[in-house]
Amino acid sequence: MKRLVAIEVTADYVRGVELENPLTSNPELIRFGEVALPQGAAGESEVFEMDVVKEALKELWKLQKFSTTTVALGFGGRKVLVRDFETPLAEIEKIRSKLKFEAANLLPAQMGEAMLDFYPTNLKVSEAGLDLVEGLLIAAPKEPVEQLIAVVQSAGLEVQLVDYLAFGISRIARKAFGTDGEYLLVNVKEYSTDIIALKYGVPQMVRMIPNGLTTRPQKNGKHTGVADSTASFSGENTVADPVGSVIAGVRNTLSFYTGRGGSPTAILLAGEGALSPELQERLPQSLQLPAGLLNMSNAIELKGKNSDKESTLQAASLSILGVGMRGLKG
Repeated sequence: MKRLVAIEVTADYVRGVELENPLTSNPELIRFGEVALPQGAAGESEVFEMDVVKEALKELWKLQKFSTTTVALGFGGRKVLVRDFETPLAEIEKIRSKLKFEAANLLPAQMGEAMLDFYPTNLKVSEAGLDLVEGLLIAAPKEPVEQLIAVVQSAGLEVQLVDYLAFGISRIARKAFGTDGEYLLVNVKEYSTDIIALKYGVPQMVRMIPNGLTTRPQKNGKHTGVADSTASFSGENTVADPVGSVIAGVRNTLSFYTGRGGSPTAILLAGEGALSPELQERLPQSLQLPAGLLNMSNAIELKGKNSDKESTLQAASLSILGVGMRGLKG
C-alpha cells in the first residue's frame, strides 16, 4: 500500500490531503487539513517568508498526523500560463523533453525561464498528412516553483511531483461525474477562480480570473462583508460586488469558448466560494445554464472524522485532492 500527501500553499493557508493507493480506482482518503498563515507570508503558490511557511508545514504534519513525508505538490495562480499547442505525435515524455525548444515562441519575453508541461487533448492529421497531437501547454515561472519546492524540502518532506491545480480539480470532476457531456468547471477560490472547459472529461481550455470568493469569516483584514460571500480579491483591491465580478469573468470565458466552437450545456461549481448561495442563485440565471455543485463526497468516500470536517475546508481541499489522485508511479 502506498501513501502520499498532496499539498498546496495559498495566501492564507498550507493545506494537505493524505491518500492511500491513489492510482487505484478506489483510493482511500486518510486525513486532510490546513494550517493558517499570517498575512504576507505567502501568495498563491508563492513563498515570501520561507521560515514561516516551513514551520506551518511542520505544524500541519503534527496536527494531522500524516503518516508519510512523500509529497505531491500542487501549483497554480495567476502567473501560470496555459496555451493551445500542437506537436508531432510521439510518446508523452518525448514531447515534454522538446517543449523548451518547440514552445519558446509561444511564451512572452517576461516569462523568462519557465517550467513546462503538456496535457494532450486530441489527435489530428495535418494537411501534409502528419500525425499531430493537440493539447494544452502549461508554463510556470521557474523561480517561484523552485523556491516552493525548497521550502517544502526544508520542512523534511520529499517532493515527488509538481502538478497543476486546475488539472487536479478536473480530475475530481471526472472521477465524480464520468466523461459524458461538455461543461464549464468553475473552481472559485479565495482570491482567484479557475475556469476549465471539460469535454468528455478532458480539459479543452483553462482560464484564470483574478476574482474570488470565500464563505470564511474575516481574516487578516483581507476579507470584507459577512456570511455567504465574504470576500473577493482583485489585484490589490476588494470590489463592491464580488459575486458579480466572478460571474462577469465566467460569462466572458463562456463567450470566448463558445466562439471557438465549444458548446457546454452546464456549469459545475467547485471550491470554497461555490458555497455562496448568492453565487449558486445568480450564476445560472446570468448564463442561462443549469449549475451543479461538486462536493468532496462525490469523488471519494468520507469516513470517520473526515466526514465531520467543515464544508468550507472540504471545498477548499478539492484541487489538492485531485493532485493526490494523480498518484506516484513506481
